[in-house]
This record gives sequence, structure tokens and C-alpha cells, in this order.
Amino acid sequence: MGATLLVTCVACTGGAKESREPSGTHRSGNIAPLAQLADINVEGDPFSHLDPDGGLHPLAEVRAGKDRLIVFTRGKSCGLLVAGTDSSSGSTINLESAWPHDSSEGSRRYTAGPYNTVSGAGSGDLRSWAEMSCSEAAVVVKYSSPEAAKAASTRGSVAVKTPAGSPAPLIMVVGSKEAQNKILPQAAEAGEARQG
Repeated sequence: MGATLLVTCVACTGGAKESREPSGTHRSGNIAPLAQLADINVEGDPFSHLDPDGGLHPLAEVRAGKDRLIVFTRGKSCGLLVAGTDSSSGSTINLESAWPHDSSEGSRRYTAGPYNTVSGAGSGDLRSWAEMSCSEAAVVVKYSSPEAAKAASTRGSVAVKTPAGSPAPLIMVVGSKEAQNKILPQAAEAGEARQG
């Protein structure tokens, strides 16, 4: 049903296996790093083409209608895989970026930064788009598609705000409870300001 969109921060993936332990050198406050979050079990094998070495750590999943949004880490990077709930439908969006190496990189658009941000449009017949902001302590996802308003279930360390109407995006914050509580209102406010 079309090609998969793959966006990767080339300078950040390095190829070498990296520790999941946090560096702690630039994380703001006492917000726990992503490396301390528990992995979730993911139904099916949506990562088979992405994770031949088994270094991927799925942290959260949101099912929005027929879409599965899965946030993961690999070494010192974050990723988002959007795939269909039907196992035969491949991924439609795949974003990956490293978190900033130090406080001089990235943006501080949300608490627990700095963040590197990537975005991309999906493949297939439906119009979908995702933006992912990645830090050592949190991942913020904004997702827009016809399925976005149908967020029905979540798993893992995630808070979600579903859109009140189109074209508002679904917003996910993956991180500790403290990160979720601080960042979700910031991300929701930023999303509303861009539309108005």
C-alpha cells in the first residue's frame, strides 16, 4: 500500500551498541530518564525490519482507530513507529532521532529538554503526519490523521490528549509521571496556539 517513510537522524545512530544508562549531563530537574522506564510487550512483530539486533526498547503504545503509535528507544535515540492494527499492513511512518548530546544542542520547547525534533508524512491512502520531539527524559509526539480522534487505548508510560476536532493533532507524552504531568499541558497549549 505504498512505501514506508523513514526519517533517521544519521549523525545520531552511529551503528555501535550504546548503553541504555542515562548520561545525566544535561537533563533538566529530577525527571527520570527514558532509560528507567519499563519496556512493554508489543503484539505482533512491527519492528522486524527495524531491529535485527534486538536493541530496540518499546516504551509506549497508543491505538488510535486503525493506527498503532509505538514509541521506542534504541541506545541514545528515540523513535516512533506508526503502523496499522492489522498485522498485514506495514508501517506508515517511522521516525528516529537521537536526543541532544549536551545542553548546547536542540530546543527547549518543553520541560525536560533539550529536544531534537523530526517529522514526516505517512505512506498509503490516508493523510497522516507525525512530529516527534526527543530528549533523554521524554518523547513528545503530535500525530494527525483521520484516525487520530479515535484514541481508545494506551499502554506503557504515556499520557495522551485526543483532538477535540480537526485539524488538531493527537498528542502523546512518553516519560515518567512527572514528565507527563508537566509536558502534556505545554504540548497541548503549543498545538492550540499554532492552529489559532
